[in-house]
Amino acid sequence: MKPAKTPLAVTAVALLLPIAPAGADVAVDSEDWQFGARVYAWLPDVDGTVRFPIPGAPGQSISASASDILDKLEFTFMGSLTARKGRLSFLTDVIYLDLGDSNRTTLDTPGPGPGVKTEVRMSMESWIWNLAAAYTVAYSDSFNLDFLAGVRMLDMDNELRLQASSEVLPIARTNTLRAGETLWDGVVGVKGRFEITDSLFIPYYADVGTGDSDLTWQAMTGLGYEFSWGAVTLTYRHLEYDQGRGKAIEDLGFGGPALGLNFRF
Repeated sequence: MKPAKTPLAVTAVALLLPIAPAGADVAVDSEDWQFGARVYAWLPDVDGTVRFPIPGAPGQSISASASDILDKLEFTFMGSLTARKGRLSFLTDVIYLDLGDSNRTTLDTPGPGPGVKTEVRMSMESWIWNLAAAYTVAYSDSFNLDFLAGVRMLDMDNELRLQASSEVLPIARTNTLRAGETLWDGVVGVKGRFEITDSLFIPYYADVGTGDSDLTWQAMTGLGYEFSWGAVTLTYRHLEYDQGRGKAIEDLGFGGPALGLNFRF
């Protein structure tokens, strides 16, 4: 899988990602408001299929594999906020990804013939936004489990630039195709952490949902180290969308390591 650069603000907010997981560092019994912030770098590979409609050819489109074309991350911003009072918490997470392009020599095309020789450049710009409420259902000095429910938005803008070396394609010799989509999905899941030592812990997160998407799910786990001011985490995170055939985004997956700084105040 490879990063893509599609102006599909898909990565608008990874809504339900654990921003500052509760655990021994969170006073679940406290009636005072507690706040946390997280900034992190996520370096995902991108896999999936994006379908680009062909201007002047109703019902015809070109399918492009993000994993075959996209291969570099040009810019990213990611941040999270959380607010907790007792067992109840609210969290939000926003991600922006601008993914670069590379070349590919053959592209499947509609109509007769095996395809055309082309130079293909694809870009993907994505926003992912997650917003959720969570409730702590179980906790101890070394473990906590929160149930959560919320919404995730994926906004993507994709661009495919073609330079064809054949007349098979029913488009100009050089053309730019665009495909974009905004998806809203309801999500439910769990999050929390296990304490290994006084400083070392394992954060975890998982959600699943549907709405504009046939199915979307997300999972994260890794290691964290506690400091007096907050924590440093190194995790692996995967976000998946399944839309079925015929959609602008048939399927899409983001997966890769993330390094985060968690602050409490």
